[in-house]
Amino acid sequence: MLIDVETTRNQRVFAVYQLLKERELVKNKRDFANRVGFVNTHWSEYENEKRTFTDLVVNRLVNIYGASRTYMDTGEGEIFDRIVSHDDVMVNQSVVKEPSPALKPRGAEVQMVPGELRGMAVPLVPARAQAGFAESFLDDTQHEDLDIYPHIMLPGEAELREPLAFEVRGDSMLPTLLPGSIVICTPIPEGNMEYASSGLFVVVFVISGYADLVVKRIKTNDLSTTGTLTLYSDNEDGGELTIRRADLRAMWKVRRSITEF
Repeated sequence: MLIDVETTRNQRVFAVYQLLKERELVKNKRDFANRVGFVNTHWSEYENEKRTFTDLVVNRLVNIYGASRTYMDTGEGEIFDRIVSHDDVMVNQSVVKEPSPALKPRGAEVQMVPGELRGMAVPLVPARAQAGFAESFLDDTQHEDLDIYPHIMLPGEAELREPLAFEVRGDSMLPTLLPGSIVICTPIPEGNMEYASSGLFVVVFVISGYADLVVKRIKTNDLSTTGTLTLYSDNEDGGELTIRRADLRAMWKVRRSITEF
C-alpha cells in the first residue's frame, strides 16, 4: 500500500496503526500504545502534532511489525516491508532487545527472554507503560493480557504465585528504592486488601476519574474501619496519600527488588 509522501512522522505511525488494527494485530489504541511504548492518554496530542512519536516507537514498528524503514523515515514507498502474523509478532517481541538500565540493574541477572531459559519469565510493566496499564483497570479489558509486555528472567523464582514486575518511577521511595529499580510482586486478592499492611505495595487506584499506579509503603490499614488506606513515601519529601476503598482497583505485595545498592 502506497501513501502520500507529504506526511508527518505522527501521520505515518497512525497509518501503520490503522492497518495493524485491520489485520487484528492490535486490539485498540491502548493495546497499540502499550505494545510500541507510549502513553495512551497522550493520543490526542500526537494527533494534533503537539507531541512527536519517538525513535523507540518507530523502531518497534519496523522490527516487530514489519513496517518499512524507508516509509517511516520519509513517507515514500510501501508501508510494510513484510507481512507478519500474530505468531511472528510474539517472536519478534521476544527477541528484540532494547538496552535500558532498568532491564539490566546492577548485580542482577535480568534479560529479555528469547526462548526457553532456566527460571521464571516474569512480565515487566515498564515506567512508560504504567499509565496505560493503570487505565486498563477502569474498564477491566486489558490488564490480564500480560504478553504485550517485555519479560525478565528470574532464576529460582518459581515459587512465586502470578509474579509481576514493575519499574519504579521517581524518587518518592528513596533511599529504599532507586528510580529505575525493578520490584517483583505478587497479587493481593481483592477480598484480602483489608489485611495488607507493614510493607511495600504497588497500588492501582482512581482519583478524579483517572487511574494511577504507585509504589508506596503501607504502615497501618484502616480499610475495615474507616474505609481508607494511607500510602506513605519513604522519601520525607514524598508525602502521603489517602485512598478510599471504593477507589482501589488492584494491589500487589512487593516481594523483593532485583536492584542492589
